[in-house]
Amino acid sequence: YLIREKVKLRDVTDETRELLVAGPQSAAVLQHLLGIEAPAKPQANLVTSDGVIVVRSEWSPEPNWVLVGPATAIDAIWAKLN
Repeated sequence: YLIREKVKLRDVTDETRELLVAGPQSAAVLQHLLGIEAPAKPQANLVTSDGVIVVRSEWSPEPNWVLVGPATAIDAIWAKLN
């Protein structure tokens, strides 16, 4: 393939985080932590006001969501979970 667009890639590993929230109460936990109704359909997603992408996943038989976003936002969610 020949890509004719000028694309710049940048490593954002240190700036981003990913978190899996799973289990029978995970939708309620997301509602409590983020004030959102978690997407119900597989692969449905939304973006919170602080830039966290919430995606309904099918990684396990339990209800689960993947959260991806700025490290500060995901770290704050993690701290609330602990």
